[in-house]
Amino acid sequence: MGKKRILHLAICLLAVTAITAKNGLRLKSGDASVLGKAARAFVVFDYSRAEIEGKDMTLEDYIDQKGYKFESKWETAQTMSHRDFIKHFNKKSNGIKLSADSTGKEDYKMIIQIRTINLGNTVKSLLPIGAKTDGGVSLFGRIIIKDKSKSNICTLSFADIQGQGTTSIEVRMLYAYQALRSAIIRYMKKSAVKKETKKEEEDDDDDASEEDEDDTSEEDEDDASKEDDY
Repeated sequence: MGKKRILHLAICLLAVTAITAKNGLRLKSGDASVLGKAARAFVVFDYSRAEIEGKDMTLEDYIDQKGYKFESKWETAQTMSHRDFIKHFNKKSNGIKLSADSTGKEDYKMIIQIRTINLGNTVKSLLPIGAKTDGGVSLFGRIIIKDKSKSNICTLSFADIQGQGTTSIEVRMLYAYQALRSAIIRYMKKSAVKKETKKEEEDDDDDASEEDEDDTSEEDEDDASKEDDY
């Protein structure tokens, strides 16, 4: 394999590593194992505290400033991205399933709280060079899961979750939520592997403990036999 090809593969590997590290979730508090349960959660997308990155203004003020046409696009973007997020999350998830409308019978409530948002850039999306995510929407925030008593089960944070770039704000939002969904599914799979590994280690420890007990019993029997002989 030539030096140029090796260098190219190394660059690609670094790029993938950087994206994986950037588009991750972190457990802030509680027990995230709830994500792996066979349960249902009513999901809410909360923008009430969202700010526009680099503009020192709230999302609400930004939308008002942009006018009626942008507000209409934003509402469409929300509808498209949220519906797509729930639909494909449920297809990929081996644990918790989400619903857009509450029936009151759900086990949990999941709040996807957007704290900072970068709505992307149409010009960057059109550039012939660069990454697919150039000009894409970026999301920063938290995922809060509550039980029926409204107690927090866990809180996860996410930062710089970025989707692909495109000229349409509606599609950019769709891609951003696809990236968030992928990050959550990756986290769930990683947590499941850790849980299984831990269980196997505990089983091995139990087996080792049983063997030690058996050995001890045999020694005790030998000692008892010696006492009888004496």
